[in-house]
Amino acid sequence: ILMRRPGFQQRLLLLILPPVLALLVAVVVLAFIATKQRLIDESHNALAVTERNLETWLAMRAQRLRESTGVLARDFGFRTAVATDDPATVRSALENLRRRIAASRLVLLGLDGTVRIDTAAGATQPPPPLPEELDPGQAAAGGAWFAAGHDGVEQVTVVPVLAPDPVAWVLATSAVTAQDLRAFRRQSTLPVEVSVLHLADWSGPSTLDGPGRRALAALVGDPDHADRSERVPHTVTTGDRTYVALHRYLPTGAGGPGIVSLVQYSVD
Repeated sequence: ILMRRPGFQQRLLLLILPPVLALLVAVVVLAFIATKQRLIDESHNALAVTERNLETWLAMRAQRLRESTGVLARDFGFRTAVATDDPATVRSALENLRRRIAASRLVLLGLDGTVRIDTAAGATQPPPPLPEELDPGQAAAGGAWFAAGHDGVEQVTVVPVLAPDPVAWVLATSAVTAQDLRAFRRQSTLPVEVSVLHLADWSGPSTLDGPGRRALAALVGDPDHADRSERVPHTVTTGDRTYVALHRYLPTGAGGPGIVSLVQYSVD
């Protein structure tokens, strides 16, 4: 049986169709890549704004903690109780403040950093260490730092007790929880994930679930070789997901582990 040869139009179609289809596929792929890159570029700007908002939010939390602790440290009755070594009155005042501001812990420290009274009586973990070279004048000027806590990450502040010369420190800690980070996320214009993490083991509060937390090390990079002053959004692909991420190294006390805040946004 003789097969009929394709006509001229059929041969022309077979000749033209493959490159046309290849061109269409290339156009679709390039359009997808361009759209995704535009989304990434736009996300960089939005993520930088979100990270600055997170920095402001954490600073406001620290300021409230510090102001409340400072009010107690300046109270005449409290200063008198500290100066005259009245532990019952001091402990009651510290515990009342802890409950009122929902702090994790209030500690009265000697000027050398030794614990005199701790509202977390019986705690196995000591309070966070004071920053190196801390003096009453420096502490009175403000400041807070982050430390490892029993429940994850703590914001820490310290205020001098003056009677009228420095006689002690009041140290206050407040836990940063996953619930806190979810509350911050609800205020964001981007559907971001937010974490505050120990670099030692990547533990700490996060809005991510268990599987999502496994990729956090790739998002931050190698902390031993990182530029800790760099705050530029970067794109990281982990598994089948592409994230735009931005992290910041947070201040820690003397001998404390490295801690970072991390905001990330999936562009998939």
